[in-house]
Amino acid sequence: MGSGIVPPDLGFAFQDRGERCTLEPGQANIHAPGKRPFQTIIPGFVLEDGRPREAFGLMGGGMPPPSPVQVLVNQIDFGMNLREAGDAAHGQHEGSSEPTGEKMRDGGPVQVENGAPDEA
Repeated sequence: MGSGIVPPDLGFAFQDRGERCTLEPGQANIHAPGKRPFQTIIPGFVLEDGRPREAFGLMGGGMPPPSPVQVLVNQIDFGMNLREAGDAAHGQHEGSSEPTGEKMRDGGPVQVENGAPDEA
């Protein structure tokens, strides 16, 4: 992972996770000063009754933001601990509208990991 490009004397490598960003003016996910483009690494912080409950981070391909939501639903609604919530089977919808402006056309498939109950 990574571009492999390190500017001389600066001590950091350029990331290469901007594939879903655009340079096209007027698009929501444009690279521009002050913008916060859609990214596949999403940290989260949860408050419960105004007090810190947990901090977490999830990443991976097209799963954010669905993955953090699924982990939180597993914890809050289904009473799983953090390990159980993270290990549980997750689902992913392909073909949604994208931050690059691409619009969903046909609904797309839903994929569910092995281990999901047949009822799901």
